[in-house]
Amino acid sequence: MPQSGLRPDAAVIVATVRALKMHGGVDRSALAAEDVAAVERGLENLGRHIRNTGQYGVPLVVAINRFDSDTAAELDVIKAYVTQYGVKAHVCTQWADGVRVPSTWRPRSGPWPTVPTPSFAHFTTMA
Repeated sequence: MPQSGLRPDAAVIVATVRALKMHGGVDRSALAAEDVAAVERGLENLGRHIRNTGQYGVPLVVAINRFDSDTAAELDVIKAYVTQYGVKAHVCTQWADGVRVPSTWRPRSGPWPTVPTPSFAHFTTMA
């Protein structure tokens, strides 16, 4: 147990097809094109994170942060890979979908919270 006395209930590794392609040797300019072979080459990096995190003995899940350019074949190869470790992968579409608040949702009490508009007046511009 850590010195803090706290023990997490689970661990989440967040992966992206784009990052795995880069670990697989794809140049940043070519990330939008489907390249299952590059994803497969990059999976060793994800495997290393799974093995390292697995040493702590807490349940582990992989969240795949999906981008618009990701293909079903690329996502499927990641899911298949992590199952070899007994881990589930879940595709997360928050980046692609943005925030969607149900029309029926309201704060528990009071009006909608207001968020102040940030002021950047204290920053200076360089000419």
